[in-house]
Amino acid sequence: KTKSKFTSVFPDLLNFNMKLKVVYPFSEIIFLDKNFRNISKNYLVINSRHTPTKNINKILIEYLNVIKERKISIYITHEGINSEELRKEFLEYSEYISFTGYLEIDDYQKLLSESLGVLFPSLDEDFGIAALDAYNLNVPILLYKNCGFSEILDNFYDFFIDDKDPNEIIDLLLQYRNEKINIY
Repeated sequence: KTKSKFTSVFPDLLNFNMKLKVVYPFSEIIFLDKNFRNISKNYLVINSRHTPTKNINKILIEYLNVIKERKISIYITHEGINSEELRKEFLEYSEYISFTGYLEIDDYQKLLSESLGVLFPSLDEDFGIAALDAYNLNVPILLYKNCGFSEILDNFYDFFIDDKDPNEIIDLLLQYRNEKINIY
């Protein structure tokens, strides 16, 4: 996915007989075994820059009824050009949706490791450090199949959000939490 996006911007590179390789940055999150996770709370995390291309408002609207009915919170980390707009749009749902802003690495790791899962809202993200962070912690990543991170996942991965309705996803997350399954 990243290669195809890169060569669409620089098509002349295809004319040279060269092999392109993509090197992804490492996550700062230390890999944790599934037995170290302490999933004691019912919440999801969105860790994405607040920009229109990240699709945060769309995913919040899709999951809004489910989180209200099931009393599940969503923590949204980070900031961006849409932060104020998102806060205003979802102000009346502050009981369920919290904006944390930037977090120190230890606080961020704790937030992720205790979550039910990470919502990765982008429809067309190349890869995503937030997804890699969740992967390192054995936290389920809820993502679209078109996302570049899906390239490293099994075709039968349980948490592709374009295949299931939000209630079904939450049921699976709760099942995985209770059984402490190694997702990856």
